[in-house]
Amino acid sequence: MAGLLVAAGILALIMGVYIFIIIFRIMKFFNLPVLQKSIKIITAALTFTILCLSFNLKTHVLIYVMHFLAFTLAVDIIHLPVKHFCRNRKPSLLRILHGIRILCIIPAVLLIIVSTIAWFNMHRIIRTEYTVTSPKLLRDYKVLLISDMHWATIQDTKVFINTIDKINSENADLIILDGDITDENTSKKEMLNVFKILGSLKAKYGIYYVYGNHDRQLYTSSPAFSREELDEAITENGIRILQDYAVLIDKDLVLAGREDFSMDRMEKRSSINEILEGFSRNSFIIVADHQPKDVSAVKKAGADLLLSGHTHAGQIFPVGRIMDVAGSFTYGKYTDGNFSVIVTSGIAGWGYSFRTERNCEYAVVNLIKQD
Repeated sequence: MAGLLVAAGILALIMGVYIFIIIFRIMKFFNLPVLQKSIKIITAALTFTILCLSFNLKTHVLIYVMHFLAFTLAVDIIHLPVKHFCRNRKPSLLRILHGIRILCIIPAVLLIIVSTIAWFNMHRIIRTEYTVTSPKLLRDYKVLLISDMHWATIQDTKVFINTIDKINSENADLIILDGDITDENTSKKEMLNVFKILGSLKAKYGIYYVYGNHDRQLYTSSPAFSREELDEAITENGIRILQDYAVLIDKDLVLAGREDFSMDRMEKRSSINEILEGFSRNSFIIVADHQPKDVSAVKKAGADLLLSGHTHAGQIFPVGRIMDVAGSFTYGKYTDGNFSVIVTSGIAGWGYSFRTERNCEYAVVNLIKQD
């Protein structure tokens, strides 16, 4: 927590200095007496107000301000060689470009464009398809992976409701709800509603659920519902919870669900070997784990496929790219021999209704018998 506060303080300082400079430049452009004490106070007050609005995490202001500052910085950097090129050749053009830069016209236009794209990405659910082949399978299966809905908090609920017919038309053998269906901002009424909706989905072998780090509202001192109420809502709608537990779906297919990694510090979760004890490694083994953790242990335990969510594929550029560079399982399919990991970007987002990394999606995983 201390490290997070220090990072937030450094970010606020950098943002504050740059915001002050931008406001100062605009005032100077309009020939205001920027050196007067009253103008300095006004500039500082405007800067402080923008920072306060930005760090009110109940709003989206921080995302918009950070994007605006990033675009402004890019324009400032590009302006340097342009200024050098135009100084003696086209002074009139230089004056126009100077005005455009100072008034932040290009960053404002870019912010509008990116915000529109980000909103559209958050309010559209696409279908993503993967294929995994294995000689262990006696026939083909279609598995649907649904994760990270964060119901009624980030995305208009109608977006998913309008996708239900499309999901049911898949004629899935198995549906896996891979955690964070609800979060700390989901009301009890909405929690009951979402599991009623999910219970209406159709799959030959049923619907299975694993917990995410947000479902049980662990990060609030005043949860809207209890763990018992959550479990009851899930099971009453015909959805089976796999909490460090495995089931035989068919004679050639095993599904194991893990407790979320976040609970390991409070209620130690079982090892994957303990969960799979008694199950033949000749069967095709799917492990559903909200967070793509303990990947090497899952592989060593003899599992064939790990299905995860949690990352939202980074959600906001360039977070996903940074995660990739850091070696994280961020998004998509990863293969190591006969073992595969599939990480979905999720049905919705978290924190902000803003997505510039990938799309919102449900994933179709085709398990194909290999002759």
